Amino acid sequence: MLALAITQAGSYIRKTRRLDTYLDTLRSHRKRLLRKQPDIGNEYTSSTYAAFDLSFQTLPTKTQELLKLCAFLHHSDIPISLFQHSTEAGFAIYTVLDDYPPPEGDKSVIQKLKEILGSTWDEVEFQEIVESATRASFIHVSTDGLFYAVHPLLQMYIKDCSSQEDNREYARATTQLILGAIRPVEGSNARFWQLLPHATKIPQSVQSENMAHALAFYKLYHPLGSWSKA
Repeated sequence: MLALAITQAGSYIRKTRRLDTYLDTLRSHRKRLLRKQPDIGNEYTSSTYAAFDLSFQTLPTKTQELLKLCAFLHHSDIPISLFQHSTEAGFAIYTVLDDYPPPEGDKSVIQKLKEILGSTWDEVEFQEIVESATRASFIHVSTDGLFYAVHPLLQMYIKDCSSQEDNREYARATTQLILGAIRPVEGSNARFWQLLPHATKIPQSVQSENMAHALAFYKLYHPLGSWSKA
C-alpha cells in the first residue's frame, strides 16, 4: 500500500511539478475524503485513498469513467477486445430467443456507454483515454498492448469513494459492456475465456435479473462448462 501511495505521489508531482505544495494538498484531500466517507478505514488506507484521489480528480472525465467501469471488472487481463467488440455491437446484447428481447432499461445504459466509449469503435481515441490513466499509473498495459490491469486497491477506492447510486450505475454499465461483447463464435472459445473472469465478477443475481440477460450470459458460460460456477 505504501508503494502505491509513493507511485501516486510521483505521478502527481511529475504532472504538476509542485513538490512544495504536495503534502499540504494531500492532507486537504484526505480530510475531504474522511468527511465524505468517515468509514473509509485506517490511516494507511485513507492516506493511500487521498493519494489516489489527488491524481484521479485531475484525469479527463472519460478516463475517470473508464476506470469506474474497470472497477467492476476483474483487476487483471482486461482485454481491449472487450471494449472493441462491445462498441462494434452497439453495446446491445445478443438476442438468444426472439420471445425474450432486451429490456427497455438497456437503452439508457447503452447511451451512457456511448457517451464514454463512443458510438463507433475508434482505437486512436480509446488509446488516448487509456494513455491518461497509464501516465497516472492507474492502468498497466501488457507488453503486447492487448490487455490492461488495474490495482485492486484502486477498484476499492473508486467504489468506497462513490455513492451507492453511482456504484449501481457503473456496475450496470459494466454488465452491459460485457453483454455487448458476448456473441456466438465459430471454432475457438478464446474470446469467451478472456471474458469469463470479468463476467464472473458480476453478481449472479444481476446476471439473471431478466431472462434476456440470463440467456446471453448462458451463451458465454455453456461452451466453457462454467454456468454452474457463475
